[in-house]
Amino acid sequence: MSFRKPNRRKNKRKKRCWLTKHHDHAKSLGGTLDFFNIFMLSEKHHQAYHSLFGLRTFAEAAEVLNRMEKMHKETVMNRDSVKCKGCDAVVAPFAPDRIQVGLEVWHKNCYLKARNEYEDKQKQILKRTARYGE
Repeated sequence: MSFRKPNRRKNKRKKRCWLTKHHDHAKSLGGTLDFFNIFMLSEKHHQAYHSLFGLRTFAEAAEVLNRMEKMHKETVMNRDSVKCKGCDAVVAPFAPDRIQVGLEVWHKNCYLKARNEYEDKQKQILKRTARYGE
């Protein structure tokens, strides 16, 4: 009985980049086998496309991306015109005195003033409860 060393060259083989046929209009949705409907994609890119867009055509995928870009631009534009919770003035997006607490945006001075007022009210409540508790 002889023991052979395992073939070490198996692991060193390069993986081939296989091209796969991508149908712009899926066969299951009535797509044809015409050359203008088939694109050759690497297997990795083909899988990535379908994981992002499912069975959508290139035109439908472009519409999705354009709609996402439009939504993003709208949120950025809305972010610029945020009003201060304390004084209702417009707060610039990168102003040094801008403070964001959750979804609320404040000027630093307005926030500190509101916080101090809140703390004073809490102290008054504690004093009242201490008087009645004695």
